[in-house]
Amino acid sequence: ALVAEAHRLGLRVMIDGVISHTSDEHAWFVESRRNRTNPKADWYVWADPRPDGTPPNNWLSIFGGSAWQWDARRMQYYLHNFLAEQPDLNFHNRDVQDALLDVARFWLDRGVDGFRLDTINFYFHSQGLEDNPALPPEERNDQTAP
Repeated sequence: ALVAEAHRLGLRVMIDGVISHTSDEHAWFVESRRNRTNPKADWYVWADPRPDGTPPNNWLSIFGGSAWQWDARRMQYYLHNFLAEQPDLNFHNRDVQDALLDVARFWLDRGVDGFRLDTINFYFHSQGLEDNPALPPEERNDQTAP
């Protein structure tokens, strides 16, 4: 009804999509964290710790601190570019891509006109999980990490 009325008034309806991550309470993540062999085990970015138990690399969260959160259930870290409660989806996984296309189709079938994709620069990660290089001292400031 909302979309139809908007269209009747000559308005277009856009969906604001934040699809780089889900809640840690989302059914996909709940299943993914259960173990390393379930159908959604690879739907999020999981990584083993370094030999000393620390996170797999030096990546930082947008909101400060490590971008990795330890999960005692899987005995692995998961990636979160934002809050620890917002684990990143693994866009390298074709099933994740298909599931998100299904979400888009759901809204398109209801008549929405398009999407604004937030956090699009966080959809994919380097599969090698390499450390980020340190900034030269002259480029460091209170707003950036070394």
